[in-house]
Amino acid sequence: LAVTPKPPKDDASARAHAEAMAMLRAKSGLDFDKAFLDHEVKFHQDVIDAMNGTVLPAVQDAHLRDLVVKVAPAFDAHRTAAANLRKTLGS
Repeated sequence: LAVTPKPPKDDASARAHAEAMAMLRAKSGLDFDKAFLDHEVKFHQDVIDAMNGTVLPAVQDAHLRDLVVKVAPAFDAHRTAAANLRKTLGS
């Protein structure tokens, strides 16, 4: 298709991604591990909140709703796994 997606100039998610990447690039070792897992827990929680609060209430197509419901447990499992691993690293 030769299509290059470009987010809007004022896209908050692109800005948040760039900030997260800059923060992670500045860390190493255990500090990186902790920061990465903290980010992953928050990211997955944000996705879960968006699916429950915005996506599911707005979806009209039954197939799309079924897909969102089907993938939701994976986001929860990933968030939980990251949170559990993060707990093992201490504060």
